[in-house]
Amino acid sequence: MQMKSFLSITLHTIVEAHLESKTIGTVELFQSHTAEYIGKTLVETLSNWSVQKENVVAVVTDSGANFKKAIINEFTANKHIPCVAHTINLVVEKAIEKTQEINVQTKVKSGGVPAIMSKIREIVKFVKRSSKASDSLRKCQKLQGTIEGKYLKPILDVRTRWNSSFYMIERFSTLAIYLSQVLLEFNGTDIPEMVSVSELNCLKEMCALLQSFEQLTRELSTEKTVMSSKVIPLIVCTKNELIKQDPTITITIQLKIKLIEELDFRCGAYEQGPVLPICTILDPRFKDMHFRNPLINARVQENILKMMDNDYNETNPTVPEETMNPPSELNQYLHRNVIKLNEDPLVEWKNTEVIYPKLYNLAMKYLLIPATSVPSERLFSKAGETVSKTRNRLTGKNLSKLLFLQSTDKNQLAHIL
Repeated sequence: MQMKSFLSITLHTIVEAHLESKTIGTVELFQSHTAEYIGKTLVETLSNWSVQKENVVAVVTDSGANFKKAIINEFTANKHIPCVAHTINLVVEKAIEKTQEINVQTKVKSGGVPAIMSKIREIVKFVKRSSKASDSLRKCQKLQGTIEGKYLKPILDVRTRWNSSFYMIERFSTLAIYLSQVLLEFNGTDIPEMVSVSELNCLKEMCALLQSFEQLTRELSTEKTVMSSKVIPLIVCTKNELIKQDPTITITIQLKIKLIEELDFRCGAYEQGPVLPICTILDPRFKDMHFRNPLINARVQENILKMMDNDYNETNPTVPEETMNPPSELNQYLHRNVIKLNEDPLVEWKNTEVIYPKLYNLAMKYLLIPATSVPSERLFSKAGETVSKTRNRLTGKNLSKLLFLQSTDKNQLAHIL
């Protein structure tokens, strides 16, 4: 099959207190992926759907420099949000890399976390490609009472997805006692070396450190729920959980330090950004609870008041002055008790629309913003299912139409037809 490049574009809205997303473009790219070309393609796609640039609240992309420049050029820097999931991936990836010069203690070779993970990968690859080793692993589990259908297999990570490395480490730790028995059954120079007891202890402490990041990544990748407002609270909670961890081995102590440093370096500025803090305050589950800097909190509230004034004056130019009091409306909202975490903020806003009409309009603008580019990335999984060896002549234009139809509710399709 011929390799082609596509730009996927999903549009996010709120309809009747529900998040809706539509695939409005899966555009084949015929030129070099420059910022100018990407920006032009994006704007043209929006124009085809009669979406004006000024009506776009935010654009979420991966962290590529070309995408960042494209959005800044076409929409301004204030409307660009780098994918938070990609940023978290970088946090863990860089923290692990920066432990490679640290010795794990006198009994363990130097090389740090990357060296241990490399050993794990070799063992996992060996078991996966050897039917004898795989059979032996199943037998070891069966002897310990594991029933048919519940046997665990080792997991090989994907380098671009840090959480797959977590799952590899976690599964390896669970199967370590069996894998050591399996490797003893083989002879030869090409048999991978089993991790030492000290290294296995490191893996267990690594799992404890990385657990909160796995939960963070999984939470951020959820679709059909309000997510941008959760970024700042989730980052704060992740850091707090990390601080509580008390590793005892040199390398995991260093890993904890590097994780905190990378988290602060790459995510610390979220609270000072132009979009995510507004989303957080407008979510009745959080409001201003998780702001660490009171000055930033005050500045965000001031920005919200300005937007309330601007939006309301534009849509209601003849309303008497006494009915428009953004400060009292915002103040009343902030002093109202937060709702439970498992409650739907969109439903809460629907119920309180008459109490906070100006804030409601603003909330409907900001709470629809996704925190990650996961919706677009999952789109390519659907594209892979749609384009196969037997359908490899499908044009980019027709592929875009098919993916739009797949992203549209059947009831809406019936209405359109």
